Amino acid sequence: MRSHTPVLVPAGLVLLGALLTGCDEGPPPQQAQIPTAPPKLTTGTRSAPGSPAPGSPSPTAGSGAQEAVRALRTATGEVPNSRAFDLEHETRGGDRVWEVKVFADGRETKVDVSEDGSRVLAKSDHDRPDDDVRKLDAAQVDAARAAEIAGQRENGRLTELEIDTLHDGTVVWEIHFVRPDGSRSEVNVDARTGEITRDR
Repeated sequence: MRSHTPVLVPAGLVLLGALLTGCDEGPPPQQAQIPTAPPKLTTGTRSAPGSPAPGSPSPTAGSGAQEAVRALRTATGEVPNSRAFDLEHETRGGDRVWEVKVFADGRETKVDVSEDGSRVLAKSDHDRPDDDVRKLDAAQVDAARAAEIAGQRENGRLTELEIDTLHDGTVVWEIHFVRPDGSRSEVNVDARTGEITRDR
């Protein structure tokens, strides 16, 4: 009789332990009971389609000007030490692209940029630059910043930008928009001060 007692006591403890912890072979109870936190949502680290990438145009550029601003910066980034002086929204082979003209080291380069403004599609150099490049000497505000300023004022979609001289000799960025109702508008930004000189 005494020889059976040591066997029954441990068996009872094993049974009691099994009842308290469960009989499956899952994770230990302390691991199974830890709640899983939902994934944290972050803002401002990834851009939604069509929104500016980090380091691109500021949100204050206006939604209709952001792709144009990004295209201007992409084009000038492609050609070292260049300054953009002309931009047009064009159709090439059925695709919408930005044609950006930049000037550096006495040479004009035409850079085609994707519609979202993020990729260079093609570029070509021209030995004889456009006469407009001389107007860049008076510009303290670059084309991308002028587009941002105009985009803050106008809620349309930016379609064209060029540097121009007014009758009084003021050098301006002439910036064209198409409004949601289809009407067209023009904003002139003083290339020296960044002030809007005309809005119509």
